Amino acid sequence: MIRKLVAAVAAAALAVLALPAPAQAGPQKLDHYVLASGYPEVLQQTFPVDEELHIIGCVKCWGLLVLHYGDNDPNPIEVDIFAGLSLLGQARYTTDARIRDQLRTQALARFEAAARGLRGQALRVTGVGYYDPESGRRTLTASLPWLTAAADDIADGINTLQRVAGEPFPDPWRQAGLATLERAYAEIAGKVAGGPSPDPW
Repeated sequence: MIRKLVAAVAAAALAVLALPAPAQAGPQKLDHYVLASGYPEVLQQTFPVDEELHIIGCVKCWGLLVLHYGDNDPNPIEVDIFAGLSLLGQARYTTDARIRDQLRTQALARFEAAARGLRGQALRVTGVGYYDPESGRRTLTASLPWLTAAADDIADGINTLQRVAGEPFPDPWRQAGLATLERAYAEIAGKVAGGPSPDPW
């Protein structure tokens, strides 16, 4: 399974690199996050952010998102979720409007792939917290409300995108799902929860 995850992440990275390097709006800070579900291993990703994650008593720790979706598919949707978020991170900080639109389109494609991978199952948040990359220890906490909000928005956004396949007019659901996922990234980047819920109609 680890080999499958590594291969999938490598493929996602190559897809991202296919675009020209976006012109950046200035130097950004970087945060490390891990995404876990029912598998013992975790998927890791680095995101550009406005404010870095600081865990009191564990300066080396990364952010942790724990999701659950039924029996968990052998080809986990986590790869598509993190690839989509990575693309949104690039879109957030580029100054090139054309590249930004391309990155958002690619991100939406990865999120829709994750939604299809659920096969009708609901994506749920099990918890958030922090991860020690040296010991592998995961700690869940309620003291990171912005990360809880981001995780909820990730699940809501992906679940909304599941409606795309069954709707005669899918674009409102597609745009609402993407807007929710962009809000999730803003919460990760700025460490602040909140924002209006997108309405597909």
